[in-house]
Amino acid sequence: MERSEYMRLAEHENSYWWFVVKRRLVCYCVQRYGPPTLDVAYLLDIGCGTGANLAQLRQFSPHSIGLDYSPEALKYARSRHGVQLGQGDILHIPLAGNSLDLVTCLDVLYHRWISSDEAALAECYRILKPGGMLILTDSAFSCLSGPHDAVNLAARRYSVPQMREKLVRLGFKIKKQSYVHAWLFPIALIRRWFQQTMSPRSSPRSDVQALPGWLNTLLLLIGSLEITWLKAGNLPLGTSVLFVAQKPGG
Repeated sequence: MERSEYMRLAEHENSYWWFVVKRRLVCYCVQRYGPPTLDVAYLLDIGCGTGANLAQLRQFSPHSIGLDYSPEALKYARSRHGVQLGQGDILHIPLAGNSLDLVTCLDVLYHRWISSDEAALAECYRILKPGGMLILTDSAFSCLSGPHDAVNLAARRYSVPQMREKLVRLGFKIKKQSYVHAWLFPIALIRRWFQQTMSPRSSPRSDVQALPGWLNTLLLLIGSLEITWLKAGNLPLGTSVLFVAQKPGG
């Protein structure tokens, strides 16, 4: 991401509805699908960014570490959360094979510097113990690509079938797959159409902007209600994809 985006992320990640909802969803997935002895499990957050998601994982296990390619992101994470961190590339994760119980890869693969998303997923598979779990989220549907993607140096978006095919081809067993933010999809689609047709030459701008408190609270409530739905079933569309995938064995 651009340097300004790390500043924006650090400023908003603790309170902005989208980030809070994602952490709540990830926490549910960890509790539902993670190892039964979480307190002694080894967890890795790949692309940990400025650290809020990793700080949340540490509530489950003290053996939680973060990995990010960007020194700028790690600087924020280290100064604000006191988490265990390392600098590294998802394409060459500096950890031994079969060493981790759970890996999170949250909105990482769509970035431009990921030269091969399948190679990145293969690395996730390699470092997981047999029976270990991968929790993955990423951006959905190429038709939703817009200025936010440009600011975040994004190169691709996914459908659920596309991501499932990649994971299954590597040997993963799918435990959960769904779209996320179904309610947001039509709003995002209209907004992207407007941006592309009415202001195509405007400067790229992040979707993460300060919101009135009441609106942030309302969106947080809607997102939390959607998590309740996801506990019982899957969603047919949305602005993100969600997967929980297991390495066989164990």
